[in-house]
Amino acid sequence: MPVKSCPPHCALGHVVLLASQSDSSMDALLSLEHEVLTVFRVVESSTGAGVAIKEAEIPTHKLVITLYPGRFDMFSFSISAFAIDIICSCKDQSARNKWIAIFRRQEGVVIRRDDSGSQVQVTKETP
Repeated sequence: MPVKSCPPHCALGHVVLLASQSDSSMDALLSLEHEVLTVFRVVESSTGAGVAIKEAEIPTHKLVITLYPGRFDMFSFSISAFAIDIICSCKDQSARNKWIAIFRRQEGVVIRRDDSGSQVQVTKETP
């Protein structure tokens, strides 16, 4: 699902998430509304349909968004009080850019560029 734009302050879209200290990934939906980022884990139900389970709600003023040179289809977010990055792999550069544009409109969100040269790879976990 591409990023769905609602009013300029909200969005809903599918990403693949990977914690920086983990090797596993998961399908997720991100929802941004009323200055709160909500993360939903997408799981397959017994009927084969996808079900979204709420995992976290994060006020946007606590987010630090990181962009990676050369990785135009991804970004990461962290909560300013914790030292873990959640890497978000988008369908393509356009989807990533829509998320960044929406984050830029949120009050208090820090957006930075990772110039460390570290390699970040995201591979979708297969069931």
